[in-house]
Amino acid sequence: MIKEEPAFPSTADIARIVHHIQSGWHGLSRGLRQVTEAISDVKLGEEHEHSSPIYISRSEDLPRVQRILEKSLGSSQMTSLRLKVLPSDPARIEEHGLLFLPGRYVVPGGRFNEMYGWDSYFIALGLLRQGRVPMARAIADQCLYQVEHYGTVLTANRTY
Repeated sequence: MIKEEPAFPSTADIARIVHHIQSGWHGLSRGLRQVTEAISDVKLGEEHEHSSPIYISRSEDLPRVQRILEKSLGSSQMTSLRLKVLPSDPARIEEHGLLFLPGRYVVPGGRFNEMYGWDSYFIALGLLRQGRVPMARAIADQCLYQVEHYGTVLTANRTY
């Protein structure tokens, strides 16, 4: 019995895959301008769309965050947001929500709207490999923000 060698992708196949990856980064990024979409948690279903709060760290200045969001979104979109200060005791969180991050990050696969710490490491490696240093730096900045304001790099910037 003669064993067939596996077929390796052609140069054209590889170029198509690389192009697909490169063209997908923009649609996978989230930031302040996408926060109204990021509030929605697909794991909970459509009925929860835009009903979850955005939690602000106790070490943040809530009026400052409100101004930042209003500048990014405009007054009309601000009315659909509920900002809450995160309780010091996680057991006192009464409803799930999104933890505020001030900058851009990339979500895995585009299905989810929150930043995942483990995925972000590998996403940053891919971004660096493709020369997208500013976006990789933005992810690192969000990790540093998490450490500064939430005490650790989060598994995800969402509460349950």
